[in-house]
Amino acid sequence: MFKYFFAHSPLKVVWLAIFSLSFTVSAKQPNTFEVNIQATSLGQALNELSKQSSTLIVVPSELVKDKTAPSLKGKYTLTTSLNALLENSGLVASRTANGAIIIKKIELKSAEKRESTSTTPSFNVTPTNRLYDERIVVQGVKLSGGIQDIDTSIEVFDANRIDREEIVDLSDILLKVPNVSADGGSGSQFSIRGIGRRGVTGTGGGIASNVYVDGAPLSSNALNRGPTTLWDVAQVEVLRGPQSTVQGRNALAGAVVISTNDPTWENEARLRATYGSFDTYQIAGAISGPLIKDTLSARLAFDFQETDGFIDHIVADQSVDRRSIALFRGKLLFEPNNIPALSNKLTIDYADADLGESSPRVGTNFGVTSEEFLTFNFFDFESSGNFPNNQTESLRIVNETTYELSDKWLVRSILTREQTDVSRLFGFRDGDISIEEQIALFGQFADNTEDSEIFSGEARFEFNHSSLRGFIGGYYYNEDVETTQSNLSLLASAVPVNPVDSLLSIESGSINDIENYALFGQLEWQIDAHWKLNLGLRYDNEQTTAAATDTAVGVDPSTCVATVPGTLVGLPVPFLELPCAGLIS
Repeated sequence: MFKYFFAHSPLKVVWLAIFSLSFTVSAKQPNTFEVNIQATSLGQALNELSKQSSTLIVVPSELVKDKTAPSLKGKYTLTTSLNALLENSGLVASRTANGAIIIKKIELKSAEKRESTSTTPSFNVTPTNRLYDERIVVQGVKLSGGIQDIDTSIEVFDANRIDREEIVDLSDILLKVPNVSADGGSGSQFSIRGIGRRGVTGTGGGIASNVYVDGAPLSSNALNRGPTTLWDVAQVEVLRGPQSTVQGRNALAGAVVISTNDPTWENEARLRATYGSFDTYQIAGAISGPLIKDTLSARLAFDFQETDGFIDHIVADQSVDRRSIALFRGKLLFEPNNIPALSNKLTIDYADADLGESSPRVGTNFGVTSEEFLTFNFFDFESSGNFPNNQTESLRIVNETTYELSDKWLVRSILTREQTDVSRLFGFRDGDISIEEQIALFGQFADNTEDSEIFSGEARFEFNHSSLRGFIGGYYYNEDVETTQSNLSLLASAVPVNPVDSLLSIESGSINDIENYALFGQLEWQIDAHWKLNLGLRYDNEQTTAAATDTAVGVDPSTCVATVPGTLVGLPVPFLELPCAGLIS
């Protein structure tokens, strides 16, 4: 696929070329899934198949009245499972243009009616004008099922929709979802049904919604300043409304659940290359296949994105809004033949992002009534402005294990370890301008760091007993965050000093620890074909500990002398000279 995109405005012309390639080295096999249906009435069996296959099956009650269906257990395609349930029933399944299944009577010609008293139904497997995949399974609610069975307001973007709508990152998703608003930036600032991520007040440490990747939550640091690329992603779900029973903390407004592509048992590969104005490009690829036949498979994906941006700083000779992102993801899927009930998936992803500032902040100390303010040029990046440089490194390790205890019980665990290091520089790291020159031009230079370490674990016992299904589980979360702030500023901007280039340095920091644990459960009872009861309960306990480190204040050089009014120290003299170190102590 090769495409050109053009956009024109009075300020600039932007163009983009995209080349995408994907191939699979095997014949595509029909989708199979686990079927577990007890011997029951035909109507109840078809309803259960609809949930387990995540396919809409329309069953007129008068057609299945007094009809029964055999038990069905194992891996089946939708075609074979329907044929097994409808055998000798006089009914047939056919697919509509939008992918739904309708059960109807078999219509035989007169000759066929005379020659046969029973007919094995056939299933039409060659639909035309199909609008969506037959299996869209929602993962975020944890009682996984088809999208038509979920009682949560949800918007789903599967891989086909992501490719079709040319979605690149999370911000593109958030701009497309009704009742969700976003700033179109990194994807970290969004609100669901009017509630922002920082809650109703928009302040404090509480989070009202979170983003989960492969079952594990992204930390605020990884989400706020790290990459949110959707390359090699299988599905994105935006859940609107409280998800506190299943997602716990940070789910008052809703949740965003991202599932990346798993390793495959056939060899396949994907490649994407794009290039546009301002030296904007993306090179991304993925390769997957078995390492040990029917036992161990692996998947590797990478994504490089870079742009020079279009806002230049004429002193430092740097682009203010530049972006450089690198993402690597590796997955291992272990499903041994001799232990068919066991499945273990290990995911390791590493992200490195170097981001400029998309909206440079320019300010002045001049009052609005002064003549200097009237002539001040807010777009004069040579003499004013702070330009944050954000460097974020994130390493995430997620291990998911499932084990089928029986045909009705399954145990699942998800363990996560995340290390994210952020460095925010109010100035320029590289280029032809030194730190001293930056302080002379802008009056300050600051370097803030924030290092977070997260461990989380979740274990669930899931059960499915005919009309009853649900889970019980426990959750643990621990996050340690250490921040440091280092600031250099000119003392001469506050008081007259000698020498005039004397600097004030302030070093401070803080330590925060969050510990959360919870017990939760959910029960779903399918009363009949029309009624379903859903109950959920969660006990949540969270403790936050915060402490500030000692603040160190210094002056360079130590011989600095400040000229201050005598009234400042209670002396009846117009001015006097004091050591700068004594003045700030």
